[in-house]
Amino acid sequence: MKWPESPEVLSAVYPTDGSLDVRVMGGAKVPTRVLGLKSPPRQWLTYGPSEIPVPTFLSSLDFFVYYQHSQAYDAFGRSVLEAAASGAVPILDPIFAPTFGGIGVYAGPETALETVHRIYSSPELFSEIASRAVALADERFGPAQYRKVLEQMMA
Repeated sequence: MKWPESPEVLSAVYPTDGSLDVRVMGGAKVPTRVLGLKSPPRQWLTYGPSEIPVPTFLSSLDFFVYYQHSQAYDAFGRSVLEAAASGAVPILDPIFAPTFGGIGVYAGPETALETVHRIYSSPELFSEIASRAVALADERFGPAQYRKVLEQMMA
């Protein structure tokens, strides 16, 4: 459920032609099956679940593009938050806007890669969005917010 079920949507947001660097950690079997392939696209860099530390993987990303199955229900999306906190620009399906607000950049699958290219072509815009994502992730979901929620629960 963490991947689009349509090969058209999947290859639109995670290109298989080598036009963008696609990196996958711990879950390439499903997209491989959806794409009708026997192995992940050779242009993708794939890692097993414990092959490298998560922080190392996240630090290698400029963007975190996240689109999932149309019937998926993701109550929170921790991976989005981890990626944003690491400095990757989250490009997200608009369904995540109520949860993540200004942390993400929202685009439908048909414009996701255009959004990546637009942001990447402007170092100032990229830096601004990445910095905002890091700050908002910490402000909304970081230790201080966690402490505040616990204090409210205990009051």
